[in-house]
Amino acid sequence: MPNKSVACFGYVSPGLVFAVEKYPDANSGAYVSAKHPFIGADCAMAARTLARWGVQAHLIANALGDDIVGQRAMEQLTGEGVRAHFELRRDVRTPEEVDVIDRAGTRTFFVDTTTVWDTLAEADLSPIKTASLLYVDWYVGQPAREAVAMARQHDVPVFLNVEYSLSKPDKYLDLVSQATFVQSAINDAAGEREDPHKLAQALCEAGAQVAFVTRGQYGALALQGQQWVDV
Repeated sequence: MPNKSVACFGYVSPGLVFAVEKYPDANSGAYVSAKHPFIGADCAMAARTLARWGVQAHLIANALGDDIVGQRAMEQLTGEGVRAHFELRRDVRTPEEVDVIDRAGTRTFFVDTTTVWDTLAEADLSPIKTASLLYVDWYVGQPAREAVAMARQHDVPVFLNVEYSLSKPDKYLDLVSQATFVQSAINDAAGEREDPHKLAQALCEAGAQVAFVTRGQYGALALQGQQWVDV
């Protein structure tokens, strides 16, 4: 995507992934075979991937603390070519998420909730105005709606990452109906309850031009018009 830019909107949160053989039962433990730092959340991962592909990626996110963890995150993002649009502030603390993965493919995450998330509402949305695409995470709440409104005002197509369910079809419909591309995940536990093909059809009927449904170990599928891609 030469000479194009993508604005990625949502939370930025550094953390650590611990790998264990088997996730332990309560009141027990496990030996860690490996640990790796990461920078989430989804929008940050999207921005980093796009930057590696040579796309001009703008990350619009919450502030981080002006501490060692926040400074390292900022340095890593800018070093990878991500154009970071968030502040390092002394009045907030950088959160650190902890994820535990095991050989069975399970992932358990522990989110460090702080007031830092509230700063997303103060983020500068101006990079959206000239972007070729807005990527936005639904779970940030009202700030996501404001980012989508900015994109719509400037005719910028929206890629929405959302957790949509056929059991609650009206939930997040206001966001889905304004997005060009919509991606929704079905986790393994919900795989028996949600039909991924019906879910993709529902997203397109709600207004998406292209719907993606990811299914963990069961792969992913996409629908555009009447054309399906299933992997």
